[in-house]
Amino acid sequence: TVPTDPTDVRLEEFMSGITCPIRFHRINQGLYRFGATQVELEIVNQKLMARTDDGWNRGKLGPIERFIAQFEPIERDRFRLS
Repeated sequence: TVPTDPTDVRLEEFMSGITCPIRFHRINQGLYRFGATQVELEIVNQKLMARTDDGWNRGKLGPIERFIAQFEPIERDRFRLS
């Protein structure tokens, strides 16, 4: 986590409030890997929003909660986590 990056700070706060074995790994500012999925994160109107290049949410920003709901099961299966 980069303490001066608001997206990193907000992501850490979000992840500390949920139970998810898949972690985000920062690639660059606003760009992360969630398991094997590359995701762009932004703060829009004080909300953490996600976008992927694979067409999820029609390529538009969507709430991080919806991203996790969609991709956590996929990544659990990919990494054989229960």
